[in-house]
Amino acid sequence: MMVLEIWQAAEAFAGVDAVICKDDDYILTAATAKHYTDLTWTTSGTGTFDNNKTQNPRYIPSEADLAGGSVTLTMTLKGKGACGTATSSMVLNFTDRVIVNAGVDASICGGNDYTLQGTAEFTSDVVWSTSGTGTFDDATSLTAIYTPSATDREDGQVVLTLTGKNPCGTQADFMVLIIRQGVGVNAGKDVDLCQGQEFQVLDADAVNHGSLNWTHDGRGTLSNATTLYPTYTPAPDEIGEVHLTLNVVGVGACADDNAVKTLTYHENAIVNAGADDANCGTAPYQLQGTSNLSNVTWTTSGTGTFDDVKKLNAIYTPSESDLQSGQVILTISAEGDLPCTKSTNSMVLSVEPATTIFAGDDVTICSGKAHTVLDADGVNYQSVQWTHNGDGNLTDMGTMNPTYNPGKDEAGLVMLTVTAKGAGACADVSVTDRMVITYRRALKLKTIPVDTVLVGRTALMVVDVENGSGNYVYNWTPDNLFPNNNLPEAITRPLSATTTFSVEVTDIDTGCKAFTDILIRVEKTADNMLDIYNGLTPNGDGKNDFWKIRGIERFPNNEIILYNRWGDKLREFKGYDNQSVRWTGKNRNGKYLPDGTYFYIIKIDGVKKHAGWVQLIKE
Repeated sequence: MMVLEIWQAAEAFAGVDAVICKDDDYILTAATAKHYTDLTWTTSGTGTFDNNKTQNPRYIPSEADLAGGSVTLTMTLKGKGACGTATSSMVLNFTDRVIVNAGVDASICGGNDYTLQGTAEFTSDVVWSTSGTGTFDDATSLTAIYTPSATDREDGQVVLTLTGKNPCGTQADFMVLIIRQGVGVNAGKDVDLCQGQEFQVLDADAVNHGSLNWTHDGRGTLSNATTLYPTYTPAPDEIGEVHLTLNVVGVGACADDNAVKTLTYHENAIVNAGADDANCGTAPYQLQGTSNLSNVTWTTSGTGTFDDVKKLNAIYTPSESDLQSGQVILTISAEGDLPCTKSTNSMVLSVEPATTIFAGDDVTICSGKAHTVLDADGVNYQSVQWTHNGDGNLTDMGTMNPTYNPGKDEAGLVMLTVTAKGAGACADVSVTDRMVITYRRALKLKTIPVDTVLVGRTALMVVDVENGSGNYVYNWTPDNLFPNNNLPEAITRPLSATTTFSVEVTDIDTGCKAFTDILIRVEKTADNMLDIYNGLTPNGDGKNDFWKIRGIERFPNNEIILYNRWGDKLREFKGYDNQSVRWTGKNRNGKYLPDGTYFYIIKIDGVKKHAGWVQLIKE
């Protein structure tokens, strides 16, 4: 029998490759060894082990090792029994320590970014960090861009640190970034101004700057231009935009800057209503307003009307109330562009009464009578002149009380025309009016001829009037001989003696009067009161066509009887009056009687009978 002894093979592991700094030793802590009887470390270099027989020795590189950049460290194991050797190697690399440089300290302006200028040796593993709260565009880039935060800008600086690392360890370097406040410049708000308005800047501001000055592009002048609060004085007619520029010089890294304030000058409203004036009555008045703007409006203190309140040359028509007041104030206004205020201007329009003339009322008067105008009237006139179309003449023609003297026997219508020339504002006005004088022809009275009545009898007084209006007043005298002496046909009281009566007739419409007398004879008997014709010739020639008994009408209660020669009664008349009751040579049957002599008896109450003959001859 034999005994076969089986040994486990040796197992060697030198560890993974590694990198160390050139000034460091290296302990092979990762190496392992199993199932061996002997262990030996060797180097491809010239360095030394503190004990090359241990599993985890320290290796101390030589200068030649460092110069070579790396060495191979090998673990060799001798196996047990029949087992052979086992080996394992690892490469130990040597490197320098990290060298980093964050760059020199720097300064930037306000809101600017900063591009870093870092450098690093013996590593590519770098990172930037900040003491502030800003940001890097790429913190692993040596030339990263740093954007300061608002807090950074307020603090005024940050520390920017560049950190690099390699197997040798970590190295850091920093730079101080001074953050200057940027130039702050504000020219203030834009302003709207009125034409000619001086303006001082009060809201401008500038910080972190050197010197400053203002410039402008206007036509005016700028005073105190090197202060924050200059004053701009515009040209008198300057309209539109003027730009005030505040220029400031930057400090340090900060650049110069500027800001602009715009002054907008608006045109002032300029209006003129025209000179005070006067107007004739309520006639339309043409205004003469002027303005540099078109948005005008007219108003009145009165109650008249404008044809168009928006027209510069509007027409104003005064009201009756304006006329009564005597004047109105007419005001023109225009609204300038904001902030310019409304501009107004007024004129006083005196409203004088219109020239009027009244020639007087028409009159009707008697022919031949002069007429003086007493009721003519006028308003606001400087002179008058009268004319006429009659046959007479006119005196005092330049007064309000002319007198017209009619021509001989002038009758009908005479027109008097007055023309008045206006005064004051109505001086260019002429007005006319007319009055009519109606001349009535002289009254013509027609009465009964001289009459005769018996004593103790009444008489009928009759008067007819021609050329009058038909509206009369009668007055008979002596009035004691009439029971009513105001009638056109008046009956007297019983008369005892021959009397001359008078009648006065007055035309009520015209005032014309006429007079006439009537003689009434009073007889004691009727013999002298009757004139009995003794013949008639009824042949149609208008002469003696009927038997005429003159005066018979004075005795209306009469009776006449006609007979032939044999005493036969042919005709009988009662109330014979030579008019409606009269004998024309016919019998009672309406046939002519033969030519010849006929006899009559005339009976009158209270008077003796009259008898006689009358001859009838037809051819």
